[in-house]
Amino acid sequence: ETENTTPTYSGFIAQDVAATAQSIGYNFSGVDKYGKIWGIRYAEFVPSLVKAIQEQQEQIELLLKNSENQQKLINTLTNELHTYYRCK
Repeated sequence: ETENTTPTYSGFIAQDVAATAQSIGYNFSGVDKYGKIWGIRYAEFVPSLVKAIQEQQEQIELLLKNSENQQKLINTLTNELHTYYRCK
């Protein structure tokens, strides 16, 4: 059994990042292009990621509030049904 000594790298493909940003109309400054050589400045992702997390948190909080309101309504309707059937 031989040991694999080739390192595995992970990351984004600069061309994919540029195409995705362009497709959503986002002017992303983190892609560098020097002729045929493309590169990514990963630090440029941070503000976008932070903003995305903030937006997701707002959506989560709204969904939780809606869920709580729906549960209150379910509880109210259940109680009303119990009261209605007890009175019959």
